[in-house]
Amino acid sequence: RIVMFLRRSCAVLSIPVIHHECNFLLSKKLSHIGINIQKRNFDALTILPSFIQSSVQSLHDSLGIPWWATFSASTIFVRLGLLPLVRYQLITSNKLMKAVPEMRFLWQLFRQRIQSPTLSVNERINTLFVFQRGLSACLVLNGVSAIEIVAYPMANMFVFIAFVYSLKDMVITKGDIFGMDEGGLLFCKDLTCRDDTFILPMTSVCLSYFALEHGLLKSQGKTVLLIKDVLQSTLLISIPFIASLPAGIFFYWIPSHIIGIIQTTLLRKKEVRNFLITGSSSNSPSKKE
Repeated sequence: RIVMFLRRSCAVLSIPVIHHECNFLLSKKLSHIGINIQKRNFDALTILPSFIQSSVQSLHDSLGIPWWATFSASTIFVRLGLLPLVRYQLITSNKLMKAVPEMRFLWQLFRQRIQSPTLSVNERINTLFVFQRGLSACLVLNGVSAIEIVAYPMANMFVFIAFVYSLKDMVITKGDIFGMDEGGLLFCKDLTCRDDTFILPMTSVCLSYFALEHGLLKSQGKTVLLIKDVLQSTLLISIPFIASLPAGIFFYWIPSHIIGIIQTTLLRKKEVRNFLITGSSSNSPSKKE
């Protein structure tokens, strides 16, 4: 009866699911074409680091501030540039919350069915397929896709890695020319060399570890907790490599994670979320919503 219920539920929703699957296959095909093009034009990969380095240099020249302050100020502009994506992520999260009750109900039916000892292998595979289509149908009906759910975290991670890589190349190859060897702060005047006191790299590692812990504080899913543990373990293993980086990178790294922690804290308040979504701090949803 459980399998028949899932089949009937998915049969009713077959049209939007098929449409969603066709879009997914088309996107996947286009992504493979894009990957092949990137392999043939590998030189194009240098465009992003060059753009980031030029932007940072322009910021330094226009504001006339030291290099350590330039790296820190670039964090603010990056976070401001990601605000539209933050708003989009909040809207997607609200849509996802509407689909959660249906997804939990399907999960309960699936778990009851799959735990049956008399179930054959083919029946288990068929039940899994039906369950997957049911989940896809729930997402489609609520206007949510898997890409939208992970868009902001992936974009945030990509931008951070791109900036760290670009600044590392900039500090090492052009640091002496631009005067970064004298553009530091306090105990770390030379931004082109590593921090022998290890204060900056260890502070960065601690902030990154806490940012992961703080960002996934209320997550109870085993998969999410596993991902968090893997990322934190990878971070700790990477301490020798992080400690060898030029000191200038940490003047971007540290403010970036401080702002990220503050942003996560603010986004947990309903007033802030409502303001970003609707432009009003009222807790009650508007009629338009």
